[in-house]
Amino acid sequence: MTVKTPCPRAIAHLQQLLEGKKIYLTLMSVSSTGMSRKFKCLAVNNGDIVNIGYDVAHALAYRYDDDHNVIIKGCNMDMAFALTYNLSCALFDDGYKLKHSTI
Repeated sequence: MTVKTPCPRAIAHLQQLLEGKKIYLTLMSVSSTGMSRKFKCLAVNNGDIVNIGYDVAHALAYRYDDDHNVIIKGCNMDMAFALTYNLSCALFDDGYKLKHSTI
């Protein structure tokens, strides 16, 4: 599915959820052309692992699939870093405030 514009509700929810925390990304697949990737985005909230892919896709106006994996286009760079940097810019106006680990 495609999101056309960033959603303020998703941004507010993620700001509250991710303040001072780390996100965890898993590369789920790479397209046959190598030009896009699907990432599962997870966070820890009150000791529970939460899939935040739906809100991440809406906050950044990215595409997502039925399993709420975020689809990001691009190649020849660390796309997990690019996703984290873009999300951090959208949430906190600082590309380096949010940290990630790839699992």
